[in-house]
Amino acid sequence: MENDITIGMDLGNRKHVVCALDRAGKVLFRSEVANTPEALEAFFRRHAGATVAMETGLCCRWISALSAKCGCDTVVGNARKLAAIWTSRRKNDENDALMIARLARADRELFHPVALRDDEHHAMVQLLELREIAVAQRTRIVNSVRGMCKACGVFLRKCDAGCFLSVAREGVPAREAWKFEPLLAQLELLRETIRKYDELVRDYSRRHFGREVELLRTIPGVGEITGNAYVAHVPDAKGFGRARDAGCYFGLTPGQDQSGDGDAPKHITKTGSTMVRTLLVNAANCILRASAPDSALKRYGERICARGGKVARRKAKTAVARKLAVVMLAVLKSGRPYDDALAARFAPAAEPAF
Repeated sequence: MENDITIGMDLGNRKHVVCALDRAGKVLFRSEVANTPEALEAFFRRHAGATVAMETGLCCRWISALSAKCGCDTVVGNARKLAAIWTSRRKNDENDALMIARLARADRELFHPVALRDDEHHAMVQLLELREIAVAQRTRIVNSVRGMCKACGVFLRKCDAGCFLSVAREGVPAREAWKFEPLLAQLELLRETIRKYDELVRDYSRRHFGREVELLRTIPGVGEITGNAYVAHVPDAKGFGRARDAGCYFGLTPGQDQSGDGDAPKHITKTGSTMVRTLLVNAANCILRASAPDSALKRYGERICARGGKVARRKAKTAVARKLAVVMLAVLKSGRPYDDALAARFAPAAEPAF
């Protein structure tokens, strides 16, 4: 019976390697399937009722949806946590498909199944990632122009990236302008591109989850981009679990390497979305500025900064970013705006070292 079959799929760009196991774990067949909707649909319909397992990847969303539509019991595993696959000394597509099938057949928890985002939240993630590409290009141009101007003896004044174009055109001497003008013209195009993506993000957010973003923006330091990125990566806040797990989810908690009496301090894990983690750290930096308004989050970070030392400020930013992730999830769970007095009651007096 197909219900007793577990099929592991190693996804590729042009073709997918599959390996099927029976109830006893014996290999029934190995084959390849072309990476086209027609070929995959025909394969899934032939094996309707079977368990189909695959790792997260670029194609896993539409392939897993097609598999479920054809009547297969589909499970997608977190590729980052499947070390048994990517640390193998005999790693190839056939062995990967076999290992995927064995893990999914033995214990689904060992396969670390994930719930994929719905189409609305996935579209917002893609919008924000496209915007980040333009922002990264702008940052690279700004840094390059500043560095090359220094080599010419010109020191451009500090400013925000959005104002850099006018600062550069005013500060670069006329005798040097011909070298920088093509790149500054590119910077002008990028500024317009980022502005357009800001409009797309704002309009899409209003149509689909503007209420959640407005709640998050009541928190000090949280802007429109940070709020939308957080909501896009936490589509089901009420079903997320404990609010304090948000720090771990975005890789802002220290790793652990405990054995016996030894428990060595570790750096933060940096798991989860790099984009959201970066935005949270940037928001924490804004909260800790001297010109920022007073808040429980700011006082929390200042207590860590007061320890002194070269890394106190860095630790404070990470700690505030972690606390911010927790507060944002708590606000989404409660459905109520941020309450600074309530946040002050639960802010710990000290932060664990990391």
